Amino acid sequence: KSENGVLMSAQADKVEKDYLDGIGVDLHWQMNEAKPLDQLQYEFSHFENESHEFKPIYEALDEGKKVVIPCSEKDDLLKVLKVLEERYPGKKFLAIYGQGLSDDERKRRVQLAEREGFDAILFTSSMDCGVSIELQRRVVNTIGLKEHAYDLVIFRLNVRSINANQVMQMILRVRNLNDKKIIFICDRLVKDWDHLPGYD
Repeated sequence: KSENGVLMSAQADKVEKDYLDGIGVDLHWQMNEAKPLDQLQYEFSHFENESHEFKPIYEALDEGKKVVIPCSEKDDLLKVLKVLEERYPGKKFLAIYGQGLSDDERKRRVQLAEREGFDAILFTSSMDCGVSIELQRRVVNTIGLKEHAYDLVIFRLNVRSINANQVMQMILRVRNLNDKKIIFICDRLVKDWDHLPGYD
């Protein structure tokens, strides 16, 4: 039995506090005053065929927005990257993933993402948990003042998707977004593959 303990969790909330209070654990409880996701808007973009699956990404890049594109799997990331490089040869893209990149190259790309802005960065869950991209820029144009390096997150979910906890971690790799918006692109078959494997 430990007389003193520290529990640190980004997921702990009132449920955990009520439980510990209920079993008589003497607790100093501290939470953020504001929930970190409250300011964000969420949008689901379902598609029935491949002709629509890149539409939100195209629209954002055509408007000159800087986009963060987390992808569920490396193969999907490489598919998206190929499409974007062919459609936008003048734009800068950075891809970070696991298998196929050496550890040194992956770390180099993560450091690049933390220092330099791109038209879009794409990554899988292989990006280290401690990574936080908080680049700043100040650009005044007809749209107005932009303070952060990226405008929105467009998450690519697919039928063999990662689970919800991984998704929430990945969308917060970039902490500040000008548009305060996250779009999930997914087809009608997207599901939690870890907990509901296979199909009837």
